[in-house]
Amino acid sequence: MNTAFPQTMHLFTYGSLMDPDVWLRAAGRPFPWEHAALRNYEARALRGVNFPGLIEAPGSMATGILYRDIDAPTFARLDEYEDDFYQRIAVNVETASGITLIAQVYLMAPEHRSGVFPGIWTPTSN
Repeated sequence: MNTAFPQTMHLFTYGSLMDPDVWLRAAGRPFPWEHAALRNYEARALRGVNFPGLIEAPGSMATGILYRDIDAPTFARLDEYEDDFYQRIAVNVETASGITLIAQVYLMAPEHRSGVFPGIWTPTSN
């Protein structure tokens, strides 16, 4: 067994994956979660869709949910759900209790950023 890679990783979500029904459909099962924040990023409204795109935004903060201990098969399901519209990267996330953890996040792929609106996304943005 290769121990260089973690058995599980955390995932910070900021949009539709925060909805419990969407999460269960995409991930296939529940995971422990808590509120968290991601500094220097914003969840932005996108033209023509009702889900956000995360982009770099120095000085800003995206709030969301941190799902804990996601296994590789679940990440494979989530990667398929998010498709090539996003790229999964590692970031530092701050939990509501003030602990900083490394987590994965789905960042909007550069080639899909032409439809980004200037305003921060909320569930009622579109």
